[in-house]
Amino acid sequence: MDSIIPETAHLFPLSRVSTDEQVAKSGHERQQKGLKQLSKRFGLPLAPVMQLDGVSGFKGDHIKDKTPLGLFIRAVSQGLVAEGSILVADDHSRLSRMEPTESSHLLTGILIKGVGVYFANDDTLILKGEKNIELA
Repeated sequence: MDSIIPETAHLFPLSRVSTDEQVAKSGHERQQKGLKQLSKRFGLPLAPVMQLDGVSGFKGDHIKDKTPLGLFIRAVSQGLVAEGSILVADDHSRLSRMEPTESSHLLTGILIKGVGVYFANDDTLILKGEKNIELA
């Protein structure tokens, strides 16, 4: 993933489904709806969608280095993702279902590098240095 990380800020969409049933019920389609509008709204181009199929968010398998999200998180931690970029997830549960301390650590690790996190389901944008969560 390091070789395909853009040098400028982008929206990085995440689409994760855990089961074949979610795939059959258009889980990815629902999660990816509205990405072009978000790109215009935030004034950032879209990076390719990080799509994870059949990967549970409970045990942390979704953030291992072999997954698109795991590679993205590693790139963020190495400072390869431009500050001002935004990770886009449909819901906080798409980013993580791990226990609260691990989930908080994951989120903080992204934010501290200047990459925002946007949750589409409740129109929430979380940015480094913000005292309040911004409801976009």
